[in-house]
Amino acid sequence: MNNIAVFGGSFNPVHNGHIYITKCAAEHIKIDKLFVIPTFHPPHKASEELVSGEHRYNMLELAFEKIPFAEVNSMELNRTGISYTQDTLNALKMIYTNSIFYLIIGGDMLLNFKLWKNYKEIIKTAKIICMAREAGQKTALQKTARELGNVLVLDTPEFPLSSAGIREKIKTGENVKKYLPEKVYDYIKTHKLYIN
Repeated sequence: MNNIAVFGGSFNPVHNGHIYITKCAAEHIKIDKLFVIPTFHPPHKASEELVSGEHRYNMLELAFEKIPFAEVNSMELNRTGISYTQDTLNALKMIYTNSIFYLIIGGDMLLNFKLWKNYKEIIKTAKIICMAREAGQKTALQKTARELGNVLVLDTPEFPLSSAGIREKIKTGENVKKYLPEKVYDYIKTHKLYIN
């Protein structure tokens, strides 16, 4: 029986915090396969600044190329429309029938998890793994985890980094190289992303 982790999001852009949480998750559970899945249109976020799915997919390929168990999956981009996590989990379960599923999400997402479509079904389908992004957030996450059940809050140092923050820094001309995998930084520069 394989352990399959699913990490979805807009990844607009993917940054070092995304890599960090997957590595932390892999230290706590044995991950046989990690599917990194960029969403076509996230239901919980505005999409005005969302670059194309092709760019986000390409950046993910560059970011995760050195993690041997990771695979970037385009199923939500191919599906188009609003992406719902339970639909994605159901599709993967039909293929990987004899597997245990984990869903990696950011701490801010867990705090709003009851707003997700079919959130109770998601919790039945996959164990949720998350970590605190901001200092002091861990207590709130642990409280929410107890309320929801089937949630693991990683006991790791906070990683206060967000895609929105990085986009804002790019707009103002700040150097964001330290926040991004090197090849992702080069890709953003080459394609002049997020400058408008």
